[in-house]
Amino acid sequence: MSTTKSSLPMHGDGGTQLEIFVVVLIPAVGILLRNLFLPWITHGKRFPPNGKLYWYKFLVDFIFIVAPTLGVQTVLADSVRIVHLIMFSVIALLLVFMLVEQSMVCRDGVNARFIMNKIIEEHHGPTTFLTYFRSAIFILVASAVLGVDFSIFPRRFAKTETVGHSLMDVGVAAFIAANGLVAPLKTNARKEEGERKRAGRRFSMIYSSTLLLVGLGIVRTVVLWILGYPYEVSEYGIHWNFFYTLAVVNLVTYLLPSQFTLITATIFAGIHQFALSSGIQDWVLDESAPREGFLEANREGIFSLAGYIAIYYYSRAMGRFIAKTALVGLRVRSWALAVFHLLLLCALFALAQLGAEAALGPPSRRLVNLPYILAMVSLECYLLAGCIGIQTITYIVWAARVPHFGSEENAFATSEPCLMTTLNKHPLLFFLVSNVTTGVVNLSLRAIGVEPWSLSAPVALALLFLHMLVATAIPAQLCANKKKD
Repeated sequence: MSTTKSSLPMHGDGGTQLEIFVVVLIPAVGILLRNLFLPWITHGKRFPPNGKLYWYKFLVDFIFIVAPTLGVQTVLADSVRIVHLIMFSVIALLLVFMLVEQSMVCRDGVNARFIMNKIIEEHHGPTTFLTYFRSAIFILVASAVLGVDFSIFPRRFAKTETVGHSLMDVGVAAFIAANGLVAPLKTNARKEEGERKRAGRRFSMIYSSTLLLVGLGIVRTVVLWILGYPYEVSEYGIHWNFFYTLAVVNLVTYLLPSQFTLITATIFAGIHQFALSSGIQDWVLDESAPREGFLEANREGIFSLAGYIAIYYYSRAMGRFIAKTALVGLRVRSWALAVFHLLLLCALFALAQLGAEAALGPPSRRLVNLPYILAMVSLECYLLAGCIGIQTITYIVWAARVPHFGSEENAFATSEPCLMTTLNKHPLLFFLVSNVTTGVVNLSLRAIGVEPWSLSAPVALALLFLHMLVATAIPAQLCANKKKD
């Protein structure tokens, strides 16, 4: 089985952290653009949960959210700031137009003070920003899974060899962070249930999901071995993979107490970094070290677990803070305040990261060292602030009742997430399909004697769009089938 670095396109030290911050915001900005455009596209009408109009709305979501994300990860990678400028300019023009309409056309307009003090009810979707956050992460990761095999994907975005910053280094940490973030909100949703009933249900869910993840990990390991599919040993090890990491984090975080999340996160991060600095770091990164036993063969995957658990608990602590903002009965201004607090936290974690880098060296995905942990939490705060900001702007425009189509129903009733909701309901299915389509594309190309790396930009981009279209359409179809039933 080919597992050498020469068989896969890997960059050495990645790119800049600032560029990663700029790129990850693209799908979020696309969501805001979609929310503002959708009322005009639909003329304020609701779409049924299935049928042709359902897929029309799905296509609108794909164009506004997925397409720009693919663009800035490939052919527009060097122009990402220009893409941002164009998207924000269009958003600004739309908001100005809406402001003019609200002041000149709509006689029943409402003032800003009324909107900011408006109470957020359950039917307003107070936690929609989590749907935005998770779907943005999922789309970024899934598009890079296949994109990295093509020459149009910049090498600085590929996973780093040892240390540094790169877009693909965000993937696993962001997925685990998203799970930690939503955990407190799930707890709030179940608070009315009896303690014993709730504990029993949660144990059943954790048990089944952990077994599923372990099963998927085994299947992936066996399939790669049977097909002789090339993979990078230094990513997790010979046998380990993403699903095993998720399974262990899932189980450990269930068994440990959840009351002192910030303290637990700091303890895990501190002990993990102490162990790395005691000699484990050099051994894990040593390319000449033998891989004879199970521990040695999978040292990257096993010895990064404590770092990922720390990321989970930092994210869970953040989720507890956000839960106070997302609860029904709060006012719009509380969302705006949450954005400010998250940006402040982002700055604090970024400063802590700079201090950690000065003392310990650059962040490392393979080690999940303290600088990497702090970098990922800082990025999470930043993207989450952006998603809450998007929901705040969308809600303000909704409350102002613009655009106005003369119907009783508010035009923004149609802006309920479509593609994003399906990804959040079926994340594992989405990633399974995206991994399968990645394997099918690579094996099919090599079967006809073509290396993915050698494809022209138009062909590679077309395959990427098809890959993402299939990966997003299958969960959407599953949701449509359930709504029919």
